[in-house]
Amino acid sequence: MRNKKRKGRPSTPNTQRYPCGKIKNEYRSPRGETETQIKSTVLAYRRRTMSEDDAGRSEAGYSAGRLFLRGVLKRWHHEAAKEYARLVHDYQISHGYPSPFPRSMDIGAVHGLSLRNEPDADIVRRVANQYMRCMTALADAGKAAASEVRNVCIHDEDTLSLDALILGLDSLVSFFGIPVDRDD
Repeated sequence: MRNKKRKGRPSTPNTQRYPCGKIKNEYRSPRGETETQIKSTVLAYRRRTMSEDDAGRSEAGYSAGRLFLRGVLKRWHHEAAKEYARLVHDYQISHGYPSPFPRSMDIGAVHGLSLRNEPDADIVRRVANQYMRCMTALADAGKAAASEVRNVCIHDEDTLSLDALILGLDSLVSFFGIPVDRDD
């Protein structure tokens, strides 16, 4: 008998297969990286711009936190930035805005409508009122300050004007009633 050459792609030897013949995928590490390898890559990148001790802190993962770790922002500025980001997030969630960041699909959603409970109207009204008062306080600080605070705290971009950022964060500190330590 002649050995006929088979057409198509050669078979992959030593692989696990389903009964239908399809190759089983490895879902635990789709890119072949473990969690420790991913963390070491992130920490190596962070060590290029900051100290060894600060690279592992959670504040090193976002723009306002990095400014705080470098000593550019004071503790109360950092707290105001976090509170502002939390308020904007709550406002966006309560009003049904889509997330600006990619996320996995909602399994409970049917034709774009979520099956989760809708927020209470009182909570939505309270969040909206606080958000509008916060935007007014930021607008009083100036257009450049409001823009800079939004870019750094919400969009996680690097600051273009440190003076405008600090001016906007100072207005947020007074709006949220965060105590200021004059000893720092």
